[in-house]
Amino acid sequence: MWLDGDKDAGWTVFSQSALNSIVAQRLAVPSGLEIEIGGGLNTANDMLNLVFYITNIDTQAIAGHFHGVLTEDNLSWSAPNSQQIHDFVPRIWWPDAQGSEITVLPGMQATINTEWVIDPNWAISRLSVVAFVQSSVLQPDSTLEVYQGAKAKVTELTAISGEDSENITDEFQLFQNFPNPFNPATTIEYFLSKRSRVSLKIFDLLGQEVRSLVDHYSEKWQIKDMLKTRECE
Repeated sequence: MWLDGDKDAGWTVFSQSALNSIVAQRLAVPSGLEIEIGGGLNTANDMLNLVFYITNIDTQAIAGHFHGVLTEDNLSWSAPNSQQIHDFVPRIWWPDAQGSEITVLPGMQATINTEWVIDPNWAISRLSVVAFVQSSVLQPDSTLEVYQGAKAKVTELTAISGEDSENITDEFQLFQNFPNPFNPATTIEYFLSKRSRVSLKIFDLLGQEVRSLVDHYSEKWQIKDMLKTRECE
């Protein structure tokens, strides 16, 4: 077995047992991220409403790509290797195979909200949600480091009624300002999945409003609001 899937000259050949040992050693290294999965299935419209919490417990910022995957187990299909039953088959890869760029500063938490349409032909009892954050830096062995992952069965998530789902927003992200501390300017970045009303205000330690940066409808884009200047991209 080739660790990077490429058997060209110059690459190290690994047996299955050697590969298992490499994986076990890497899993023993503590991760700087924690991932939690929340949400539930809306039984009124077969929408899976999800919220992912990514917390940086490290002392340095962690940047990479976030992936959300819906998988189904126990699917019957005759594969070329004669395997008949297959687990962990991807049904949805969100937002796509490339993932979504994410940076989480030390001690901070990023929240990602999204909703997925569940095909009626999929067996709810066999569906699971998988989330992981992967490095964007290609290693010499052609791998991309996975910082942390999490998995939850759809049936174990809290079900949501159709009435409650009206209060759940589409995907959005509010990022930690950077730099922090700052002088004379800092950047507060947020992401919208569609045109939405946005209110972004600054409060002091006493809870008093210092400044209103945004209070209007914003189109679908990624926005950087600076305390000194403002720019959109």
